[in-house]
Amino acid sequence: MNTIKALFLSLLLALVFPAKDLQAQDQVQDQARRQHQTRDDQFAAADVQSLSITNRHGSIFYTGWDKEEVTVRVRIWVEAPNQTLAEEVLGLISVLQVPGGKQVDYRTVFADEFFSNYPFGIDYHIYGPDTLGLKLVNRLGKIQLENYKGRARVELNFGNFEISDEKSLPDSLQLQLTNGNLNLQQVRTANIHHRNGKATLAKAEQLQLQADFSTIHLKQVQDLQLEATTSHLQIEEAAHIQGHTSNSDLEIAYLVRGGFLEMERGEIQIKRLSNALHELTLAGSHTTMHLHTDKNMDYNLHGQIIDGKLHFPDNKQITILRENNLLTFSAEAKVRPANGNAPALILLNNNSDIHVLNK
Repeated sequence: MNTIKALFLSLLLALVFPAKDLQAQDQVQDQARRQHQTRDDQFAAADVQSLSITNRHGSIFYTGWDKEEVTVRVRIWVEAPNQTLAEEVLGLISVLQVPGGKQVDYRTVFADEFFSNYPFGIDYHIYGPDTLGLKLVNRLGKIQLENYKGRARVELNFGNFEISDEKSLPDSLQLQLTNGNLNLQQVRTANIHHRNGKATLAKAEQLQLQADFSTIHLKQVQDLQLEATTSHLQIEEAAHIQGHTSNSDLEIAYLVRGGFLEMERGEIQIKRLSNALHELTLAGSHTTMHLHTDKNMDYNLHGQIIDGKLHFPDNKQITILRENNLLTFSAEAKVRPANGNAPALILLNNNSDIHVLNK
């Protein structure tokens, strides 16, 4: 009888208090299952003009420092039930350093028969001068730069790209990002092609942007060259903008000098124009236009609409001519009659309406 009671008590305790012990066992097993190989290489910074890395199934991290040295650390890891199975996978992955003079070139190579049933990855951690030239190619992983001020070319597919620290100010960035998100604090000059994802850029001096199936948020840009398809774009402040959009929505909170935009099948809204505006031309087809002007702003307005309507705040200030489905209009807003340099607003649209609103 005592034996039966003891067994019953043991079973009861196991049912009441199993979770913590099992969790601890799982953590130990997870740690034991992860196997890795590491490689550390060092180079004198004076001997390296540029660094090239081609990787997949992993991440690339670059950190600028003030040491006269470039350090490349590679970690290949796999999570397998035992060391033997892990080593089978690790044996099919290698990292090659290709000789190239003052260009350091690393490439991740998989054996032809490579296959893994277990999670694995190849991660690069690089430390070097903050102005070192970079060419980074990655697939199925992220790329992150920190404390970087140089010139970089980046190709990334199925991963996120990030330069989010305030110390970084890349002199030049060429980025092709597909199926991933972009987070960029600031850049001097950039040529970005972003496809399928979200992108946030806080500040850019000169930006060429191609957006396909993207959601874009730009806080401040001086000179923007834009090509957008099936995208949503929000710009807080732009000094000058030029480009083309199709099947896209564009919102500009504040436009300083003006520009030229062609748009097809979408919508544009410009919420505020600067008194320093030079000229603005909007040419649309099947694109609804919303243009907010300041009541204290001088401007000369000209335009035409085919198969659409014009919404203007004061019909007494505008001249309209109609001929069949063509509407031609002009207006002159003169708060300061002596101002001979009033900016020109040219609005052209087809099969959609134009809304000019006064604040």
